[in-house]
Amino acid sequence: MISEETCEAVLSALSTCKHLTELYLTDIAVNGVGVHMAQLIQAWGPKHQLQRLDLDGCQMPEEACAVVLKALSILKQLKELWLDRNTVGAGGVQLADSIQAWGPEPPLVHMDGCEMSDKVWAVVLTVLSSCKQLGWIYLSHNKLTGCLHSLTPGKVNMTRLHLINTSLTAADVKHLKCLVRSGFWFDNLHLSDNDLGPAEAEVRQLLQFCCMKAPSEGNSRMNVYLRNTNMSQQFHEEMDTMCKGSDVMIDWLNEVPDDVALHT
Repeated sequence: MISEETCEAVLSALSTCKHLTELYLTDIAVNGVGVHMAQLIQAWGPKHQLQRLDLDGCQMPEEACAVVLKALSILKQLKELWLDRNTVGAGGVQLADSIQAWGPEPPLVHMDGCEMSDKVWAVVLTVLSSCKQLGWIYLSHNKLTGCLHSLTPGKVNMTRLHLINTSLTAADVKHLKCLVRSGFWFDNLHLSDNDLGPAEAEVRQLLQFCCMKAPSEGNSRMNVYLRNTNMSQQFHEEMDTMCKGSDVMIDWLNEVPDDVALHT
């Protein structure tokens, strides 16, 4: 653990680094880190070349997140942003504003465990739906019951969606099927650690539709992770049989690969 004075001194010194492209502050839980980070961004200005900023686990409170996210909107070269394990809260509205400022191809934003309300998630996901290219979306370890409806079908290209431990319901799974029907395709769809036992019918329909769609439209293989989802062994066997020979692969038991491992 570093002191706030040390953190402030380090970030202040970085203000002269005009060609810095990556900055990793993972798990630096320091009071005031958000304010100092915002001041650094403002000192850099809109022409700075920063491409990756990792604030994972900085434990920033809501007010600090809002300050940082507002400042980040000027960094037009940003490609990837980690906000995991910070209390974004109402600061998600500032995140939505920054996404709009970044344009149709915003940076990849990691949002695992961001503690935003349903209303704020609706704002963020609605703005994300207006983007032309997202690629991967990381939303795990958030309560997203009913929030996925803010992802509008047919407007965004997305290949990987992480929804691990997000309190999904049958209605949420049904909406995922609507997304696939409208043109979404996921190389990796992570639904693990959700109680989907009551949603077996909707999961069956989702997988059935994916199995039918994949071969006919030339999509790459879809990996669906359903570990610890409280579905019956009979359902496992039925789905394995249905997906056999298709471009849909179900992972019931194996660990998530290292390159997509998430914080718990």
